[in-house]
Formats: sequence, C-alpha cells, structure tokens
Amino acid sequence: MCRFGRGTNVSSKYTGLAHRTRPLFFSVNGFFIFKHAGGGACIAQVTAAQLDARGHTGRAAANEEAYLFHDFHSPALEEADFQSKPMVLLVGQYSTGKTTFIRYLLEQDFPGMRIGPEPTTDGFIAVMYGESEGVVPGNALVVDPKKPFRKLNAFGNAFLNRFICSQVPNQVLQSISIIDTPGILSGEKQRISRGYDFSEVLRWFGERVDRIILLFDAHKLDISDEFSEAIKAFRGQDDKIRAWF
Repeated sequence: MCRFGRGTNVSSKYTGLAHRTRPLFFSVNGFFIFKHAGGGACIAQVTAAQLDARGHTGRAAANEEAYLFHDFHSPALEEADFQSKPMVLLVGQYSTGKTTFIRYLLEQDFPGMRIGPEPTTDGFIAVMYGESEGVVPGNALVVDPKKPFRKLNAFGNAFLNRFICSQVPNQVLQSISIIDTPGILSGEKQRISRGYDFSEVLRWFGERVDRIILLFDAHKLDISDEFSEAIKAFRGQDDKIRAWF
C-alpha cells in the first residue's frame, strides 16, 4: 500500500499517479478521478470504500426487521444497493452544462445524449457501464435485480417513461455511475406537465447517491422556484453537495 492525496490508502498500482496526471478532478465515496495529461481518465479506489453486504444481511438486518425500521424510515436495502458502483447526481437549470460535464468526463458521446442551447434533457438518464452501448427503458430497470432502481417503481409510469439507463463501455464508468437530470425551467406549467413529483424523485436519489453536484450558470445566478424546491429536497445531505459554476 502507499499513501496518496489526503493520506488515503490507495492500491500500490497507483503509485506515482500524481506525476502522470493533472490535479484532482473530483472525488466521490473514496474514488478519485484524474484527467491524464495525454487524454483519458484514471480512477484510484481507496480501501473499504463500500459497505460490506454480508455484514448488513447479518445482525444489522435482523435488528432492522425486529424494530420495524423499514416500515417507518426507508425500504429495506437489497443486494444491488451494496453491489452497485458509487453514484454522482447532476442537478441544475437548463443549459448549465450537465450533459456536457458527463461528455467531458467520458470523452465520448453516450446513448440518449442531446446537447443544445435550448432545454434538451427531458428525463433522468443513468449513465452506467455496459459491455456494449445501449439504452434500457425505465420499466425494465425497475424489475432488474442487478440494478439499484427497483424502488423507483413507486413513482409510476409517468416517471418511468422519462427514465432510461445509458450503458457505455467506458473506463470511468467501471468505477462510478452518473445520473443526469432534466434541466429545470421556471414556471408552474413545467412542474404540472411532468406528471410525477420531481422533488420527491430527487429526494430519493439524494438519499442514495454518494455525491450531488449542483451546476449553475455564472451569468444567470437567479434560480427558479422549482430549482429552489429541488435544493430543499436535499436537506440533510449537505455533506454530499458540491456547487459547480
């Protein structure tokens, strides 16, 4: 083992990483992502970054069941919740660069991506690793026991029709997954036309992701009422939130 960054234990295969990369791009749940000077990205994983699923299914799970924890607090965790990669949630008003941020990090396009000066992303896109490029619709995601999205079924078809998984064989996605969200506009009409509770969906993701990145346009720092409600949905998740201008 070697010491790296902020004194975090990192596998010895990453020894000398700092001499070959640019400064830290960002970190999430023990995963440090760097941009190579010659292109591409590199991920360093710290030890003990995720929970031990076997430990939870033992004594902890028994205590949760005995005290009815799942009835009054949150649904029971499934194996996919432990096995899934750390997730980063991107939230912001339209045209603040959420999709461009993902494209820059991956250094390639991904299925379902649309970029333009007008509002383009009209649904939630989970950008995850896959052996081949493809799109999985939301209705299929919520019945896949290998994906951590089964509880999203509670938000109904109006949401599931606007939720997809974009699978890409990309090195960065071997260590993290990224959730792209709809660009937030101002006005009551947009909120009503969604057909689902946008703030509650954000709250659900906020409780489960490892990092929440709020993107702002430095030239338009005023925020809409819906964006204000979206930020309030992350109450209690302050340690996960980072602002990007």
